[in-house]
Amino acid sequence: SKVVIATKVASRSSHLSWLRSGDCKLSKDNILKAVDGSLSRLNTDYIDLLQLHWPDRYVPMNANGDFHEVFHDTENMIDENSVPLEDQLDALQTLLTQGKIRHWGLSNETPWGTLRFYKLAKQAGVAAPASVQLHYNLLCRNEVEKGFVELCRPQNTGIAILAYAPLAGGILTGKYLEYMDPTTSGRLLRFPSYMSRYRGSLAARAVKDYYNIAMSYKYPNLCALALRWVLTRPFICSTVIGANDFYQLRENIHCSMPSLGITDLLEREINQLHWKWRDPIRICQ
Repeated sequence: SKVVIATKVASRSSHLSWLRSGDCKLSKDNILKAVDGSLSRLNTDYIDLLQLHWPDRYVPMNANGDFHEVFHDTENMIDENSVPLEDQLDALQTLLTQGKIRHWGLSNETPWGTLRFYKLAKQAGVAAPASVQLHYNLLCRNEVEKGFVELCRPQNTGIAILAYAPLAGGILTGKYLEYMDPTTSGRLLRFPSYMSRYRGSLAARAVKDYYNIAMSYKYPNLCALALRWVLTRPFICSTVIGANDFYQLRENIHCSMPSLGITDLLEREINQLHWKWRDPIRICQ
């Protein structure tokens, strides 16, 4: 009761070799096998929250350019090989009935896909998605705030929004700024290709401005401001952190304390920077 166990099942991917296989779809059989594997590895009888990592159908990562694909490929828009949402929902219902999962959610979904899953679940008498996990931080706000906040309001669907990458892959710690001590173990260095969305863009210039704000408001570091800002959004249920050691974990946990508040004046300054640097990771220079 003190720990919430959450995991994911991923669909096909041509560039993530550590998945079960490159052509593994979100079919009912594959979802059931994936959950059995997770239960075995986690040494547990049930999973609190099972999430579908990304859509099985063709979606260029929400067309946001995170993974280099910005425009819809019209030849792939009608994907005859994708698994119908109804079949995926059937697998989730089976797992709920078996008691292997207690809730289910989505990740990297579109507003349309999220609402479609919600409506199908309601029609079938299946528990609605509990959450949707989305990319959200000081450098990446528009997609969530303009597309998902309204959809997920309690009076609409009531789906909780989980923010991932609150530190933008580590760039919002400030440790990659040129006047900081160079780091050799950061995620941007260990996964240079995967983290390319934070390179070669206006992001570094935006980070400098956010860093200066954090220092002017006596925050211990930019990491504290970035995490606390995400956690104080009224539409964010929680966030996903990626600590490499206990020091980072303690620092991240400290940022959840109410003592690190966001004043109205600080909120205005952050929003002014947002108007200046709107989704800077999308603009390469």
